[in-house]
Amino acid sequence: MIRLLRCEFMKTRRCYVFLTSVIICVLCMCWAFYGKIDDDTLRFGWMMNLYQFPLINAIFLPLLSMVTASRLCGIEHKGLMLKQLCSIEKKESIYDAKLIYGLITIIIGLLTLQPTIASANMQTQHR
Repeated sequence: MIRLLRCEFMKTRRCYVFLTSVIICVLCMCWAFYGKIDDDTLRFGWMMNLYQFPLINAIFLPLLSMVTASRLCGIEHKGLMLKQLCSIEKKESIYDAKLIYGLITIIIGLLTLQPTIASANMQTQHR
């Protein structure tokens, strides 16, 4: 499995899958913190977060997973390599490696948001 994950990494090195994941997550945060922040908003900011973040996650997380899956499978699709890959390895192990690599990519993209959210919370507490 490690060999297949390393193979996926080598195939997607120049496709900027991680960068695409981070960019989509940054767009998500830009949309989340867009708007006027005044004293009334800061006082009742938790209400905005309860409504806004689930909506943004419902829009951006499926988009992130679709883009990641298409970038991972597009490499083999362009080169007509799916049949050749299945003759080398089992289909299940190839698809499992793609799934795990895609999940790792999405998790890394989401973990880049944590410092942004923490810094935004720190700024709102100091006002």
